[in-house]
Amino acid sequence: MIESLFRPESIAVVGASNDKNKVGNIIFRNIISTFNGKIFAVNTNGSVIENYQSYKSLKDIKEKC
Repeated sequence: MIESLFRPESIAVVGASNDKNKVGNIIFRNIISTFNGKIFAVNTNGSVIENYQSYKSLKDIKEKC
């Protein structure tokens, strides 16, 4: 059980941003550059962020996270 906390299969970044100067984009870019699992961007605009389709809410992610 604790294994899934330290070695997740997927990560959702709530607050991911298109603006490269915002913390949400910096964090998202760092995660996509190092994490090998499934990555979900969550942004209320639902736009594409760093070539990843974003979701307006965690509830909109239909895949198993």
